[in-house]
Amino acid sequence: MNSSSGGHPILIRFGLFVFLPIIVLLLMSAWYIGQSLPKSTGESYVTGLTNSVKVSRDEDGIVYINAETNEDAYFALGYAHAQDRMWQLEFQRRIVQGRLSEVFGTDTVPYDAWMRTLGLDRAAKSSWEVLSPNAKASLTSYAAGINAWLEAKPQLPVEFEVLGITPEKWTEYDSLAWIKVFALNLSGNLSVELANSLSINKMSEEQRSQIYGDYPKGAPVTVSYLKQHSIDSLTALLQNNLNIEKNLKIGGKYVGSNAWVISGEHTANGAPLLANDPHLGLQLPSPWYVASLKGSTLNVTGMTLVGLPVVIFGRNEQVAWGGTNMMADTQDLYVEQLNPSNSSEYKYEGEWIQFETRTELVDVKAEFPESLRYPLEPVKVEVKTSVNGPIITGVNGAIDQPVALKWTALMPKDTSYESFFKANYAKNWDEFKHAFSFHVAPALNIVYADQDNNIAYIGIGKIPKRNHGNGQLPSPGWLESHQWKGFIPFEEMPSSLNPESGYLINANNKVADENYAYFISNDWAHPARAERIEQLIVEKIASGQKVDIDYTKRMHGDEIDISAVRLAKYLSGFKGETESQKDAIERLQNWSGNMAQDSIGATVFYMWVRNLREALFKDTFTSSWGEDEKQAILQSELELIEYGEVLTAIEQSPQDWCKPDGDCRSLILSSLDSATEQISKLVGGNSNDWQWGRLQKTTYEHSVFSRVNLLDIIFNREISNGGAPNTINVASGRFDKSEGFQQIFGASFRQIISMGKVEKRHLYMNSTGQSGNILSDHYDDMIKPFQEVKYFKLEKPSQTNHLLTLLPEINGGGKK
Repeated sequence: MNSSSGGHPILIRFGLFVFLPIIVLLLMSAWYIGQSLPKSTGESYVTGLTNSVKVSRDEDGIVYINAETNEDAYFALGYAHAQDRMWQLEFQRRIVQGRLSEVFGTDTVPYDAWMRTLGLDRAAKSSWEVLSPNAKASLTSYAAGINAWLEAKPQLPVEFEVLGITPEKWTEYDSLAWIKVFALNLSGNLSVELANSLSINKMSEEQRSQIYGDYPKGAPVTVSYLKQHSIDSLTALLQNNLNIEKNLKIGGKYVGSNAWVISGEHTANGAPLLANDPHLGLQLPSPWYVASLKGSTLNVTGMTLVGLPVVIFGRNEQVAWGGTNMMADTQDLYVEQLNPSNSSEYKYEGEWIQFETRTELVDVKAEFPESLRYPLEPVKVEVKTSVNGPIITGVNGAIDQPVALKWTALMPKDTSYESFFKANYAKNWDEFKHAFSFHVAPALNIVYADQDNNIAYIGIGKIPKRNHGNGQLPSPGWLESHQWKGFIPFEEMPSSLNPESGYLINANNKVADENYAYFISNDWAHPARAERIEQLIVEKIASGQKVDIDYTKRMHGDEIDISAVRLAKYLSGFKGETESQKDAIERLQNWSGNMAQDSIGATVFYMWVRNLREALFKDTFTSSWGEDEKQAILQSELELIEYGEVLTAIEQSPQDWCKPDGDCRSLILSSLDSATEQISKLVGGNSNDWQWGRLQKTTYEHSVFSRVNLLDIIFNREISNGGAPNTINVASGRFDKSEGFQQIFGASFRQIISMGKVEKRHLYMNSTGQSGNILSDHYDDMIKPFQEVKYFKLEKPSQTNHLLTLLPEINGGGKK
């Protein structure tokens, strides 16, 4: 008997009627969503073009735009951004407009309230008024390109389908507002000032000095203006900022960059060499989009920010440039004095003045299942503004002592976009420098190289001049003596042209010495990265060799942390009491500060110091803010404490920090025990398996689905990595007891440019991929080569299988 014919008819029928339809439905869904991949060949007729435009793509998805006019080139870039990053554009717009809660519900109301209070989209509209006609035309053309793609009613990326939303038309204001968010991302002084304010009355002067550095005279008097409920409100605001940093990838201590430029005098081919890698919160997709644009007079290549039509860092045929965060103090908090008889008035220069007020309504989506719940009432956000800026303590509820935020990016008539627009066309140093005289925010360090073998550096952005203090603590808003007194003149900003050394470096380190006439910041990054970059350049030159592109690649990938060496040497001098302690200390004794993936010494050092920081400082922070305060604030503040400050606390003030009796040896060894126990839980008890790359993973989180079970597995990406906060190949993040170190800050792209008179070489690597579409081959194809510090050439391929011609379509749908 043929057993196969007798089988299990019920199971077969069940499979046919249940599983087969599911499989067919999944296949059809995959096909349907697959239509969201960009059209990259053939012809497309679009409204808004003047002439035809060629948009070619290389094998990595990079677009090369060839247009007859500059405006058509910007149009095509907008079209390409929409093709590859439409969800990112929509998400960014909702961030800046404070409209996330329309899609994500109550969880994002605090973020929306914060953005509505700042009013970045309102500030963007005042920026539009002062732009040149050509700059306005670029924004209009870019917006038209995005909207032309939308008007074709393409299949939208899966995020739109899952969330059930449709993108609105893009406007010029949406682009200008995203510059404001870029500035917010690089303006960290608000969080520093908040943390200072919350700790100044709770620690001894010596303790504060060791952790935060020296404070200006009179600081405690300034902070005494704050009442306890104001401090509580500022604590809530700091927590909200930390959540925004974590979930929206905006802000953070390690938002910085590396950039250096070397004269042709020291390079192998005699051409100046420029290298750059901006450090931001890591996300998927990357905030950067690689592109080459050619128009009638425009010919620029490099890194565009999604949402903007210009190259932010890159080159044209004559000049190249890169940048870093200047770390300038461009944000101040002002405590306002209310009229006791009229809470709608505040005191300013001896007079009572009315607050400007407006009510913002935040629409909030009901919880799942939405169809079974009553619609939620819009959340009212009452926004008050003084002459000093928006009242930010009102974000967390009513308060009788307002605190205002003064920030250069909120000033009217901001021409920052104009600066990058003009820089794209610059032909020499004078034109380039003039372009950035228009820049307001964020404050940046710009390194420069040109085909005539000039190298240069200039600081850009409006930096306030202060009569009183240096912006580390809140000031009394009612006193004229504490107001800003203009800005550092552009002609007096730090700059250098063709220095005698033949190279220029910035890694968020201090940009001018004590002889400089103006205050810029107290929030510089640790100088270790800058020192290591200079060390590698000087070593190469001193050896009689020339710096070439391959050597520059190795510099980008360098993972020596010279800031760790002194503390590591000190700790490795202890004699262990147990076999586990002896083994760990022996691993550290031969360690050179290398934070490479295969380093065991790196694991021992980093975990030991993490536990040592907590043992030394946690009790002080907890008693300062109370046991019920959010752990994220505590951990964030602990991570600010550098290795040198840890060593100073142990050596110079053991009675203050080694509780209860000043016995640091016992505390240090118990911290080591905690460290080895944690390592063992994560990767096992055999120290031969304690490689740093097994504990540290780079995490690229999707903007939405990273916090949704199952979907996070599909949309997020993770890869082992080396590096540390103070290495050139930077890595910083958070510690999870079950996962280890999750790197969530790091280089967002790398770029190397050789600016020869005849030959120009341009290498790059984006951190994730060119596309934001999960179904694209270019969604994550750069993650592995980026981790391996590899590069692709940024040059238009001589032949391509991906050539799309955009053709103008006249009104009414006919072909032009």
